[in-house]
Amino acid sequence: MRSVIASLWEVDDVSTSLLMQQFYKHLQTMPKVEALRQAMANVSAMPGFEHPFYWAAFVLYGDWQ
Repeated sequence: MRSVIASLWEVDDVSTSLLMQQFYKHLQTMPKVEALRQAMANVSAMPGFEHPFYWAAFVLYGDWQ
């Protein structure tokens, strides 16, 4: 089954790039929903990206596994 990650608002390019890098790294070893959650946690721990504006806009639609 297919899925897509979408942003609910316009997000900073740098934080989006960091989030996607982390997501695809984690996707190799965990389900999509967990990989996204972990990527958000990783980005939120980075200096300058703590505010939810930088990482909370992303949602996973479709197959979450």
